[in-house]
Amino acid sequence: MLIRRHEFQDAYNKVHDLSFNCSVLIFASVCDCDAVCAHKILNSLFKLDSIAFSIIPVKDFEHLKSQADEHISDDEDRAIILLNCGATVDILKDLFAELSERSRVLVVDTHRPVHLQNVRTQNETVMVLYEDEEDDKLPDESVIREAEVEESDEDSEPEEDTEDQSPQRRRLDADDVHGAQRERRERRQRRAESGRLVAQYYLQGSYFGRAAGHTMFHLAHQLKKETTEILWLAIVSVTDQYVHNRLSHETYTLITSELQALVPECDSTTTLEDGTTVVTAADSVIRLECH
Repeated sequence: MLIRRHEFQDAYNKVHDLSFNCSVLIFASVCDCDAVCAHKILNSLFKLDSIAFSIIPVKDFEHLKSQADEHISDDEDRAIILLNCGATVDILKDLFAELSERSRVLVVDTHRPVHLQNVRTQNETVMVLYEDEEDDKLPDESVIREAEVEESDEDSEPEEDTEDQSPQRRRLDADDVHGAQRERRERRQRRAESGRLVAQYYLQGSYFGRAAGHTMFHLAHQLKKETTEILWLAIVSVTDQYVHNRLSHETYTLITSELQALVPECDSTTTLEDGTTVVTAADSVIRLECH
């Protein structure tokens, strides 16, 4: 299921409610700074809500798959969070085939393209937090559904014996046949076009969406639990993407303008939760550092 920004809090609340009666597992990538920042923000939120969890670091898909098989081998209810991993594969088929019906998987992953099975409306188990509104390349739900409909064996229907029918009846039957053939032809065309759009979506290649830390910051903001440290972690996530050329300069400018409006009026010194003091140079080349 696709979760847009205005729905982040509802998705988090589902995980929160499940945490009272089941275990919470976080699978987090160890391959980038963004995932570390996203985990630290989530850790802060869970601590405020007294949610116990287990963290499982993963380095690639094979490692993620092996860890999933090791920790999820029965039908016990679970709340699972994937940080910068899992979005590009069919999660219920390739990772958690034995997941119980009441379990939920929350996905916060910057990697694209997102596998379309994860964002189907009827897939209520998987919740993908998604905020690529400015560069949204996802096909419409109707296109995804149409592309998945298999061709039925419509041409194998037996023909009626028209030998004993009147000429008028035969003309009416012929009109019906032509109409049915036209409808079948139009359905095939729609399916072919939908299949082309879905194939085009996957063939665009790998790219990156919004930083996971940035997404987690907006979740904290909706929950009214954002702090200076959480804002700082979001800034680090966005900067990490920018310096590694994972987002365009235009998108970076848009995000920084958005975050600047949320930067509190404070001096250049920030004290993090662990006691670390961060002092920003006035002439820093990283735009958001100066706030």
